[in-house]
Amino acid sequence: MRIILDTNVFVSATLIKNSNPDKVLQAWRRGEVEFITSRLLLEELEDVLNRPHLRRLQWLKPDEVDALVAEFKEAAIHAPGVLHLSDVVRDVKDDKIISAAVEMQVDYIVSGDDDLLVLKEYKGIPVVSPAGFLKILEERIEEDEG
Repeated sequence: MRIILDTNVFVSATLIKNSNPDKVLQAWRRGEVEFITSRLLLEELEDVLNRPHLRRLQWLKPDEVDALVAEFKEAAIHAPGVLHLSDVVRDVKDDKIISAAVEMQVDYIVSGDDDLLVLKEYKGIPVVSPAGFLKILEERIEEDEG
């Protein structure tokens, strides 16, 4: 299953251990999902994760956060960045997530941002919260096992 994470999900995973965002990252590390990203999303992620006020709040040590980002950059599938949609989301900064999701035909967009969640779906791609995605993932795993 291919998903794209909004930056806020990744950041939340570094702030709250065993939170739903952290559990989404754990599912990725277990190989249950594939992450899609783009150059623009990676730039945003690195910028946000390196903000001093967030560094102080992270449950992971700074070198562990850096290692996680490096692992993510290497393992994630990178969108070419050719598609540039605009004015899709009420916060135009989020258009880059939609663009990469459509370009790579992901199965889900996972976000904690109401500006994205209000869409519910875009071009057939569901937009779900981390909790909603974990429920979908659990159901899919149960179906595969049954």
